[in-house]
Order: sequence, then C-alpha cells, then structure tokens
Amino acid sequence: MLYDQTLIRYYTPEMVDIAMKIWMRSSVTLIDIRKKEIGYNKPLENYLLPSSMLIYTKGAPASIYLNQQPYQTGNYGLCHAGKGTLLSIYPIDESLQAYMILYKAELVPFYKRNLRSMLETMNPFTQLYGFSPANPIFFLEKFQSMLENWNEKDSMQQFLAKIQFHQIVYKLYIELKQGDIRYIEPDYVEWVKGYLDQHFTEQISIQLLSEMLPISRSLLGKTFRKRENKSLQDYLNNKRLNAAKAYLESTNATIQEIASGCGFLDELNMNRMFKKYVHMTPSEYRRKVSDKFTKSVIDNNSQYLYNEKGLASLAKSHRDGELIMFGQTKSKEMILAAAMSLMLLLTACGSNATGNNGGASNQNTAQTQQTQSASNAETNSGEAAVSTRIVTTIYGDVEVPVNPERVAVWVYEQEIHSLGVTPVSISSGSFESVWPDVEVFSYAPEKEALMSLDPDLLITYDDENFYNEYQSIAPVINIPLNMGSEEALRMIGDLLNVSEKAEEIIQKFNEQAEASKKLLEESNALGKTAVLIEPLADDIWFYDNAYGRGGNVLYDYLDFAIPDVVQEKMGDKHYMNVSFEVLAQYCDADYIVVVTGEGYEALKEKDVWKSIPAVQNNKVIEFDGSKLSGRGLDTETLAHFTESFTSIK
Repeated sequence: MLYDQTLIRYYTPEMVDIAMKIWMRSSVTLIDIRKKEIGYNKPLENYLLPSSMLIYTKGAPASIYLNQQPYQTGNYGLCHAGKGTLLSIYPIDESLQAYMILYKAELVPFYKRNLRSMLETMNPFTQLYGFSPANPIFFLEKFQSMLENWNEKDSMQQFLAKIQFHQIVYKLYIELKQGDIRYIEPDYVEWVKGYLDQHFTEQISIQLLSEMLPISRSLLGKTFRKRENKSLQDYLNNKRLNAAKAYLESTNATIQEIASGCGFLDELNMNRMFKKYVHMTPSEYRRKVSDKFTKSVIDNNSQYLYNEKGLASLAKSHRDGELIMFGQTKSKEMILAAAMSLMLLLTACGSNATGNNGGASNQNTAQTQQTQSASNAETNSGEAAVSTRIVTTIYGDVEVPVNPERVAVWVYEQEIHSLGVTPVSISSGSFESVWPDVEVFSYAPEKEALMSLDPDLLITYDDENFYNEYQSIAPVINIPLNMGSEEALRMIGDLLNVSEKAEEIIQKFNEQAEASKKLLEESNALGKTAVLIEPLADDIWFYDNAYGRGGNVLYDYLDFAIPDVVQEKMGDKHYMNVSFEVLAQYCDADYIVVVTGEGYEALKEKDVWKSIPAVQNNKVIEFDGSKLSGRGLDTETLAHFTESFTSIK
C-alpha cells in the first residue's frame, strides 16, 4: 500500500456547487473509452491510472479498491479516481464488465486565478469515491453509447461522446448531492514518500515523479515542504545517505558499489552528498565509525575517576566528534561577548552608512524588496503586490524575484540574448564579443566576485555544485541540459517575464527549420545519419542533442539521425569519449560534424581520420564553437548547417 487515506469527507450541497463551478470553467479532453471483462478468478489488481477516470461496473457485485480504500458495489457501481491512483476490482461470485472513461481536465486560462483557491480545497478531478447509483440504467446507456461513438473514430461522433460525458457528470453530481456519499482527498505527500521509500535506489526524476500525479510540481513541492520541513530532493537524498551509511558501517563494499546500490549517479555524486549533509567524505565516515567501534571495545573496562563533585574529565560530543569539556564555560562566555561586540559594530556601521549621503548605498537587495513588498498598496485588481514567487526546479522550490533585473547566466547565454536581456555575468564563449562590458567567468566564479555584481537571479544548467555554492548569493535556477530547446526557452522567458517573446522566437525558428529541411531534401541530405564530434588532445568526444555545439539543431530540427552504435554506447549520458584507435568504428555515418580547434588540426594528420568514408567523400561539416553559439534555437547555427550540408555534392 503506497499510503493510507485519512481525509474522508461527505459531499454537501455547497461542495457540489463548488465542483460544478470548476467543471463549468474547465476544458475537458477525452483520452480513451474502454470496456473490459474482469473475471472472478482474474481480477484487475493495482492498475496505476494514467489520468483521471470514471469507472462503471455492471453484471455482478464487486469490491473496488482505490489506493487500498475499499468500496462495495451492487450489480452496478460507479467510481471516480484521479491520475496516479491504484485501482483494483475484485468481482464477487462471478465476472463483470467495466466501462472506463479516461479524461484530462484543465482550467480555462481566463478562470485560473479565480478558481485556484477552490482547487486547493477541493479538486473534483482527483477525488476518490465509489457508490451504487440510484439510476443505474441511465448510466449504463450513456456509458455504452459513449463507447460506441468513441470507437467510430469520426470527429462528429467523438464530439457527441464528449457531450455525453458532461451529461454523465451532471447526473453523477445530482446523485452525490442527494446521497450520503463519501469522498477521499488523496494524500499526495504520503504517496510520494511511499514511492521514494520503495524506489530510492533507482534513478528517480522529481519532474517525472510529479507528472505521475494530477497536481502541479510547484504545489506538490510546497505541500511536501510544509508537511516534512524539507524539499522532495532533500528527502530523497536523506534516504540514500542513510542507506549508504548502513552499508559503510556493516559491509566491506567499495564506495562505487555502495553509490550504485543506493541510487547515486556515481561515486562523485555520493561524495558530494556526503560533504553537503554529513560534512565528510564516505571514506572519512567509514574510518570514523570503525575508530569509534575499536575504541569502544578497547575501553570497555575503563572507569572514570571520581573527584569531590563527580566524574572527573567527563566530556560530551559536540557536532562532528569535537569534544567540549563541561567546565569550559569561560570559552563560551568569550564567544558570546565577541558575537555581541560584532553585532554592535555592524549596527554602528549600518547607522553611519545610512547617514552618509555622499557614499554609495549598500543595502541588501532582498531586504529592500521585502520592505517594498510590505509597503506596496493593493493593485487595481484588489490583490496585494508581491515581489517574489516560487519556481520548482530539479533541486527543490526556489523563491525568485517577480521582476529580476540583474541576471547571471552560465551556458544559457544564447537564450538570454535572443530574449533581448543583457545579463550581469556570463560563462566564456562566443558571447564575449556580444556583451564586451559584461563580466566573464570561465567556469565557476569566486563567490566574492559574483557577490560584487549583486545578482538577483542565477540561471545555469543542472550542476548541483552551482546550486549549493551560490544559492546564498541569489536564487539559483538549474535547467537540465537535456531539457528540450523550446521548453528551456519558455522557462527562461517565464522567469524574465518575456513569455510572448519566447513564443515568437519558437514559432519563427520552426518556420525557418521547415524551410531548411526542404533544402536538405532537395540536396538528398534529409534523413541521413550524422555524428557530432569534438577532437581533444587524447581522445574524441561524441555528443547528442543535449550538450550544445549545434547538437539540438542537427538532431531535433534538421532530423539527422545518430548511428545506432553511437546511441547504444552513449546510453543515457548524452555524450561519450573514445580513443583514436576505434574512431572509425563510431564514425560510420553519412556526415561528420566536427568542432574545430587544436585537437581537430592534429586529428586531420592521422591515418585513422583519413580512412573514414565520410572524410574521403568530403562530407565533413566544420563547426567553429568560438563563433557559433550552438545552443538553443540559434538561427546562426541553423543557417550554417543548412548552407554547409546543401553545398556538399
């Protein structure tokens, strides 16, 4: 059982009225309509619903379980459940038939703001309930007619099925209003905890996990944090760390074996998690536990000596094994006095800074925003003005400014540039010439250097080090490298309040890509295979669509295919490196796109390069990473590839 249901309520006329308002202002999409025979000896067990569902059973009494919550029905039964629910149907005595309507409902955008609070108190699309209807023949005829119309595969008939679905919903709520029928509010926090408890050793994506449920990732993260006082990611990390500690204490398994068995990406990831949460490496933790055990055995018979007041030299453990004597109150008093002195000094400095009109202001940005937010009057719509909002990321919920003005960015410079925003800092690359006055950091900036820029938002890729290192300076938004180019641009556009601009870019780029594909088709290049490589000093790196260098344009928008042998070796990593000796094996493609540089100049002199068919046929496309962005919806990269491929004869 994934979780226990405890929030059992009964419908009231007021609840039905709210539900009807929500239904009336929602857009419903029918996903599928099915009819299934469920045998007495072959029940339906633990079916995870992919969407919201209405279930109608006929022909025999049954025990229906929604997330292990039982509902007893007569010869006819009507049940409802939301996405992610576990459904089981056990016929009693004989087989039965079950009609299933799978649907998805979303609020019409115009009504979202007005009904959001209603949805948080009662969501009719996720509620669990079951009962024997008072008018079973009406429902039987409607479900059967819906199934027949749906199976016609004709748009008119399927539209009629949608009309009949609303008729069923209307009649359903009449019975809910008149009957003493209970419903259950799903406890998503317990569901997620149960899932993580069972699957923490697997590679779990919080994004995919939230997609299993019918509520937004933001609301799930907020609810989880409120209940558990930690984020989903922190909960998952703690599960893995506790398991790793147990293995470190009780087995001789290697760090790599333990990392793999406890769900960490690799040994390096496990080391990072231990340093963050345990404040030591796994090896140090193992040594510490081993030393503690050894000392406990050796000192088992040792005794403390008594003085006049009690045990002499008694010590207690403080923090990470540090020993503090009970008698050292003098040191504590000195620390307290020093802290008070520092506070007074800072207060005096702050007062002087305020009075110095000739000096530069150095007020804390977050504090200023908070003060402004508190003093703002209500807007014309009657809602209080706010300065921040919550954005859910792969590392948890992040509070970001509503109107960020000083954005630091690594990797996603192309997206920022296309949206017309000038950042305060960038990572090194082709955009240094675009923004000559912007601070450039080759990789990870010093914290002091970044703080001096006073950023109010940091946008970067999915590197947990960035998140841990810089979140004390400004909110950090980590966007996974393998997120689709359009989805990433939409996310950044939303963060910077230029969503309309992002949509315009997406539409225009797709139009240009379609035009490019027509030219490729005329040149007999469309649909061919291509490898994207970067020669370095000692080996060759291959990339797919997630690591820049034009990969997304090449594979996602110009429809070139990665050879199977390369895709299989890459697996889920999106990249790989091979030695020069086996290069020809992985370059068996129609075209080779190569990132130029010193490594490429050296490679061109090697016999293994000259032996590759694509090289011999002059089907090599050079990509100058110092001049082309090669990330996002980059029109320059698209134009370069289109011209290069179509010029090859």
